[in-house]
Amino acid sequence: MVEKVSFKEMLNSIDAPLEIYAVPVLKILDLIQTPSTDATLEEAEKIWPILEASLDTSLGYGLAACQIGILKKIAFVKYNGKDYRLLNTRIIEKSGETIMYGEGCLSIPGKTANTIRYQQIVIEDSVLGSVALDESTDGLLTMIFQHEVDHFEGITILDRQQKPIVKEAKISRNAPCLCGSGKKYKKCCYGS
Repeated sequence: MVEKVSFKEMLNSIDAPLEIYAVPVLKILDLIQTPSTDATLEEAEKIWPILEASLDTSLGYGLAACQIGILKKIAFVKYNGKDYRLLNTRIIEKSGETIMYGEGCLSIPGKTANTIRYQQIVIEDSVLGSVALDESTDGLLTMIFQHEVDHFEGITILDRQQKPIVKEAKISRNAPCLCGSGKKYKKCCYGS
């Protein structure tokens, strides 16, 4: 009988150099919604190449280790021609106005959610050190880093989803019902 071995166990058992292959991005929300633990630089150096090979840049900008089944605070971001390797990143300051983004996630394909993100953040990272980011100069990088740090904490775009602010129009009782029944509003959905 063949013994099942997890991807993480396989990764830890490899001592020799290996050829890096892309790993499927998980779409199992229970795992992705589990907070990750801090990682060592040695762990990150094994995982970053896998994240880079697994990231489809036509679909997204970043990939966290939890999205390939490894619950460590490691992520790879490719944005505006630059690569960023995140390790144990945390946001230590948020400021400026907030902006609502229509944000997607590689682990939730075909779904976008309106999320609120800060225009300015300061991060502390084990590799990058302390970095200040501003949406006006760094573009989407501030939103991308906030998204990846959310993955470290087990937070998805569905947890951050905001309803768009829509001003409701007052419907006259005698107007046709909006449900499409053809009846007057007062005889259909009024008061329900």
